[in-house]
Amino acid sequence: MKIYYDEDEFCYKAETDDDVVYRTMDGDDEESEEEYKQGLIAIMENIGGNIETARKFAASQLLELKNKTWLEDGEEPITAEEFAERLVLSEVISMGDIIEFWFDDDDIFWGHSVRVDMHPDGTPDSAEIS
Repeated sequence: MKIYYDEDEFCYKAETDDDVVYRTMDGDDEESEEEYKQGLIAIMENIGGNIETARKFAASQLLELKNKTWLEDGEEPITAEEFAERLVLSEVISMGDIIEFWFDDDDIFWGHSVRVDMHPDGTPDSAEIS
């Protein structure tokens, strides 16, 4: 993995072999940019484990919402495992003390995105649909 500064987008990015975008927010100053970069480095150190944690956390927080209010006519409720497996990571954004994991929802919520906020130590903070 390589972390580099993208001068065109004014942010740090992590270069990986997948199609996921790993980046920082554009900082207001050098101090915030460095904080965002360190958050990205911290989360990337265990990216596979952090992605799985984010998927499972999203399922634990949003499964009831899915099964109570987002089922199509005739659609059966899904399990937490199915929910987590269907999430496809699209982007990871570091904002220093919070890292956003953005997932495509595989039509769980009719095409909305699922966002999980985590701390750089891998502790989940919140999950929501957007």
